[in-house]
Amino acid sequence: MDASIRYAWYGAPPPSEYYDFRVHGAPYLLIGDFGRWVHLYDPGVVERDYELCVSIGGYELYRVKQGQ
Repeated sequence: MDASIRYAWYGAPPPSEYYDFRVHGAPYLLIGDFGRWVHLYDPGVVERDYELCVSIGGYELYRVKQGQ
């Protein structure tokens, strides 16, 4: 949370530059407004490694692509 606040309010680097969410090995990724706003997930990594399952309202549910 601290990194997100520093990015959003003080111009610090986005959390996606040093937070690798893939290390947890979760098969799904849910991205909402807050995660997009504070750039928690690198869009390039999401596009490369995940496929969109469903988008509902402000949320997008992704699953790890086969072979990843």
